Amino acid sequence: MDMRFQGKDMILAPMERMRTQADASLRILKDKRRFVTEGEILLKRLTWRREIYEEFGFSSRADEEPSGPSFFDGMSLNIRLRADENATIENSLGRFNARFNLTATGAFEAPVLLGDIDLESGDFFFQDRSFRVIHGRLSFTDPVRSEPYLDFRGETYVKDYRVTLNLSGPTSRLKPEFSSSPPLPPEEILSLLALGESFRRMYYSYSGDRSTALNTASLLTYQIADLAKKRTGGLFSLDRLRIDPYIPEGAPGGIAARITVGKKVSKNLLFLYSTILANSTVMAEIDEVPIFRMEWDISRRFSLVGGRDDRGRLSFDVKFRKRF
Repeated sequence: MDMRFQGKDMILAPMERMRTQADASLRILKDKRRFVTEGEILLKRLTWRREIYEEFGFSSRADEEPSGPSFFDGMSLNIRLRADENATIENSLGRFNARFNLTATGAFEAPVLLGDIDLESGDFFFQDRSFRVIHGRLSFTDPVRSEPYLDFRGETYVKDYRVTLNLSGPTSRLKPEFSSSPPLPPEEILSLLALGESFRRMYYSYSGDRSTALNTASLLTYQIADLAKKRTGGLFSLDRLRIDPYIPEGAPGGIAARITVGKKVSKNLLFLYSTILANSTVMAEIDEVPIFRMEWDISRRFSLVGGRDDRGRLSFDVKFRKRF
């Protein structure tokens, strides 16, 4: 069997939450030596709303698997997938405009991807913040399973600080690194992202190992908090639920956790409460004071911010924003 197919401006939905307009040139070849579908699909427009951890497959399985042989038994794939522009990716990671050059290869029942996806612009969601993409690439290099390697750099602005987030590694073992300008230690950067304020603890010292542990713990606790928020949102109706790592210097209990909850009383009025969760040994080593914070956006330019910081000091700020 040797069949060839040509298509122009086709509207395709090969997987759930994926739509595309594409040109395609495919060939199905079957003889004594091989049974393969090969060719190229040029994606002129693409909308992708699948999560990156979802398996790559062309269809959903029915509740009852069909019995007997199938036409696709033994088929392998070698299909190039290319998008030079107009590719939109939107999922829990963020919203991106991308281009890519990929190859779908392997058995038809369980294909894998090889190649790169380059993120040209967009926003990456992390720690309830939106980081603008500076550089981003997803590389599929494993011929056994489609777990991509992420190399990402993004930035966001909080108060008077520019915070930079670097993520690198397999998506199941990401190693986040934070930096800021003006420079802050990791604990203060996480506090800045969580509460919009940084709280200096002069008796903390941060080695490279402690900074890495803190940032990695931040990623893990963010994933836990995100899952907890989805499961409890209907019950508690919280607008913000955050769990951040807390590593006091010299405390024998190791990493503690700071939990932050927030509730919008109205469209422009937000209340936050934050406290440390730890065992009695760790709490004896630190002088922890619960944090309260109120944010009232009077208009797009004016806002009022008040509350109590982690040293028990009360403050009240009037903020005016103007873009130059």
